[in-house]
Amino acid sequence: MEHHWRYDKILSKEKAAEVAARLKNEGKRLVTLNGSFDVLHAGHLDFLEEARQEGDVLFIGLNSDRS
Repeated sequence: MEHHWRYDKILSKEKAAEVAARLKNEGKRLVTLNGSFDVLHAGHLDFLEEARQEGDVLFIGLNSDRS
């Protein structure tokens, strides 16, 4: 199966927990945020950039329509 950078970054909750644990063991500082980004705009991008600067790795949780 071929990998694509865009889809390799979409993780299940279980896989995200595994990756987060590995990164923490490597001494990385994780930053997490979540929200609904159905229409991505400049304010979202500013918010994401600011969050990313707070640590080594940014985890973003996307809210579903049902949430």
